Amino acid sequence: MYLKAGRIKQDFSIKKANFEDISGSLKATGEPVGLVQFGAKSVRKGVSVKVLRASSRKLVKHAYIASRGSKAHVYWRKNRVSGTGKWPVGQKTTAPWHMIPPRYRVPVERLTGPRIEDIFSSPRVLDPVSIQAQHVYLQNVDDKISDILRRHNG
Repeated sequence: MYLKAGRIKQDFSIKKANFEDISGSLKATGEPVGLVQFGAKSVRKGVSVKVLRASSRKLVKHAYIASRGSKAHVYWRKNRVSGTGKWPVGQKTTAPWHMIPPRYRVPVERLTGPRIEDIFSSPRVLDPVSIQAQHVYLQNVDDKISDILRRHNG
């Protein structure tokens, strides 16, 4: 993925093993990552994003970057369900929202990319992490055993 390391680490929590609880864990939880986190750039036809590092930038047509509150996100309007979606000729389009007929009110949708835990749970990522964790565990157990034997034999 084409995210900053700080944003990825934000969704991970590590529980280290101790004497009371000898099991440790690495947990990935969180919400879907907004497209604005993937280097979104506003262009004339929409928004350009790069989700995967190996792929090129993709254009999301008719999308726009806007801020709600303190954070910016990528939004677009959902497809129009009823009506033609076009204003009748000569009708004023600057009316307040509550005055607009319901068939022209189209909800705004926030666009997101893949969740960190979905990427982490894929076998392509999880298998190498599990293998590395097993090697570290076995190395730590060997070191502890040799340390205990050295102290008691020596």
